[in-house]
Amino acid sequence: MSKIDLGPMLGDHLATLKDDDGKWRRGDLVLFYGLPFAIGIAVWGLGVDIRRTDSLLTALSILVGLLFNLLVLIFDVALKLGREQATSTRDELVVLIRQTQANTTYALVLGLGVVTALGVLAATGGGDLCHRRGGLLVAALVHFLLTLLMVVKRVRSTFHAQFV
Repeated sequence: MSKIDLGPMLGDHLATLKDDDGKWRRGDLVLFYGLPFAIGIAVWGLGVDIRRTDSLLTALSILVGLLFNLLVLIFDVALKLGREQATSTRDELVVLIRQTQANTTYALVLGLGVVTALGVLAATGGGDLCHRRGGLLVAALVHFLLTLLMVVKRVRSTFHAQFV
């Protein structure tokens, strides 16, 4: 079971939501967890049904594949950076790369979970979602999108730490 333990991946991701002094950034927690939950509850409460999840499954599968590719590239950059001498810029890069890796890994696992759930629904003829399942799906997708935006921001910060 230790080969597929997701706890450390979640812990690494959550650690990126803390300040340098180790305190939680409440605004980030509300944004990344509270907002998706609230939107999911709204979808459920409004009775919105989700139709045609097969297209969503296809698009999300492609995104998850691209995230896996990004994770491999991050690993390659980390290996190359590990061979360089220590500098203050390098130390900042190491932190940014670790955070980017943690967020990308988390997004990949989250995306795999949603793709798996959608795949099972599609395979069992449940391609249209009632509002209860639709609310959960929308909450997961909003959370996924916000996490992807955080990854993009970290990639930008890493680039600027190196080249600007």
